[in-house]
Amino acid sequence: MTLQLPVVDGLVATRSEIRWISPAPGLWVGSVHGEHAGMVERLDGCFHARSARGRALGAFGDLDSALAAIDDGAAEPRDTPRGVRAMLWLMIGSAAASAFAFALALLR
Repeated sequence: MTLQLPVVDGLVATRSEIRWISPAPGLWVGSVHGEHAGMVERLDGCFHARSARGRALGAFGDLDSALAAIDDGAAEPRDTPRGVRAMLWLMIGSAAASAFAFALALLR
C-alpha cells in the first residue's frame, strides 16, 4: 500500500530521476525511488530549495532553477557523517583487538 498525497498544483514534470509533486500551493516535494530528494517552497516571491537533508541550497527567481539545484545535488552520493565513520572504525578496531586477544588466549 502506498500513501497518495493530494496534488493541488498538479504534477510537475519529472526531471532525471526525481518525481515532483505539489501537495500544497507553493510547495514542491521531490522523491527518487521512494526516498525524499528535496523540496522547494515559494516564500516572498522566491523559490527556496532544500536538499534531502534539509540543507538550504539557495533562493531562486524561478521554479525551474530551484528544481535544477536539487536535481543536480540528487546524483551526489550521500556520505556517512564523520562521527559515525569514526565510531564504526573504533568498533571494527575493538572487535579485531578482541579477536586477537582471544586467539592468543586459546594458543597458551
